[in-house]
Amino acid sequence: MNPASIGLSFAVLDTVTQLDVEVTYGLYEDQDAQDEKGKTVKRWQRRPFSETVTIPVNTGTYTQELDGGGRLEWVIRSGTGTRNITLFLVNRNTTSDQSRADDTLCLFQPRLVVRGTSETYPFVHREPGGMLPYDPDLESHRLLYRDCYEFAVGHGCSVDWNDIQHDRAGMLETTFIPAYELPATTPIRIIGLEMQVLADAANPAVVRAALTPLLGCLRLPGSISSVATCRHWRRVRYRT
Repeated sequence: MNPASIGLSFAVLDTVTQLDVEVTYGLYEDQDAQDEKGKTVKRWQRRPFSETVTIPVNTGTYTQELDGGGRLEWVIRSGTGTRNITLFLVNRNTTSDQSRADDTLCLFQPRLVVRGTSETYPFVHREPGGMLPYDPDLESHRLLYRDCYEFAVGHGCSVDWNDIQHDRAGMLETTFIPAYELPATTPIRIIGLEMQVLADAANPAVVRAALTPLLGCLRLPGSISSVATCRHWRRVRYRT
């Protein structure tokens, strides 16, 4: 069986000294049992596994053996005022028959939860490494999503974050089916924007007068202010 893994990459402040990683998954064992007719049959018995591993935030490569053939592996690198961490849960079980999976060697419903110790908020927005050439699209993207943060990225899974305080997060967790609840929207009604009204306009001045209120609801590139009549949307970038 080839090793399988899930993981996440994130950044913490360089003042953080340790993190708590909660690892959970299920192990299944086939056992002999008696059915209602007294015959011996195979039954699967689930054995849940949960362990919290405290990892020191020091640069280097580390491993921690877990029950059932699991292994926690992580790499920590230094950044500018941060520590960049990649953390994996790896199934290191092997089998001689590569043509089929052995359920007794699998880790089911794996999950990783990373927290700061003592109710801290150690996780910071991840910035791409290296020097990127100037790109107007990227600059526009930074403006539009300036109030949104990416605290982690998943490997073989998605990542969600909770316990947000300003531009910091207190918890990261892996997930396979990410979800985000969108707020209900109520469109703004501006009298005069109906197609029939614009089509029947007597002259361009009437069209201009009808469209002018719409301009007040647009956020222009480079502008930070917004018109009070328009609802400011907090844009959320989906994480995968």
